[in-house]
Amino acid sequence: MSVVVTGAWLAALAFFLASMLAVALRTRRRARAAPGEPCTVIVPMKGAPAALARNLASLGSLGPGAREIILAVADTRDSAYAIATAFAAQHAGRIRIMAGEAPEFTNPKLRNVAKAYRAA
Repeated sequence: MSVVVTGAWLAALAFFLASMLAVALRTRRRARAAPGEPCTVIVPMKGAPAALARNLASLGSLGPGAREIILAVADTRDSAYAIATAFAAQHAGRIRIMAGEAPEFTNPKLRNVAKAYRAA
């Protein structure tokens, strides 16, 4: 009976070690992968929720893959515009703010994002 238990224990140990090796090899390959093409991130904004400044700070910390970030605001009187302007001043050259709506769309979010999409 002890031979069977020892064999089962060794088989379980071998499976565990093989699993750990597979995970280590997979993780190593991911770390060496080349970064993707740079892109433009378009962020539609309306109103100033409590987490807006924190969310914008997260956007600012994006790596080199996010070449440019365009903040789209429908109106300069929107409370999000003031926060976006202060954020863009901290990240000059990488952040753009676009205010205004495209009248050809009926959906408000599309009206807000259309100008930023065309500029990207």
